[in-house]
Amino acid sequence: MTDGHIFFDSNAYNKGRRPAINIQLSVTRVGKQTQTSLVKEINREVMAFLSKYEHLQQFSHFGAELSAKVKAELLMGERLYSFFNQDLHESVPDEVQLLLFAQIWLHQYDSVPTDQISRHRWALTKAYTHDKKFFEEATSLGTLSELLKNVESIKTHIDSLCQENSN
Repeated sequence: MTDGHIFFDSNAYNKGRRPAINIQLSVTRVGKQTQTSLVKEINREVMAFLSKYEHLQQFSHFGAELSAKVKAELLMGERLYSFFNQDLHESVPDEVQLLLFAQIWLHQYDSVPTDQISRHRWALTKAYTHDKKFFEEATSLGTLSELLKNVESIKTHIDSLCQENSN
């Protein structure tokens, strides 16, 4: 009996995903027990979305005409995978992950090139070291809808933190 396994995927690796984990095939039995209700809710939403994204991505390879909604969902999938990509020695605090995820989920990064998301993550991580209290208060909510509503209301402040710490 194990507490689960992580399935690494060479196709994900070749697409540039780091770590190259196949989310659908990886299993955890213990990890979910240690998650907050907010993280569990986000996990359910992300897993459902990524499953849909993988299906849409396969469908899009047939050259079919894609609706604006499908194109938007494919773009969101790219942004989520960009969110998950991280450097080998990069450690991102949970609060920064929650804020960045919420911004992606709220489509606040739709006009930002996908490769810039890692720069925003780095800037927010740098800001976190100077103002942990702000990040903790911004993410200490019980539900995804509360988190999204809060991040929407503090978007300007988050953007200014990215600007100030991008140097």
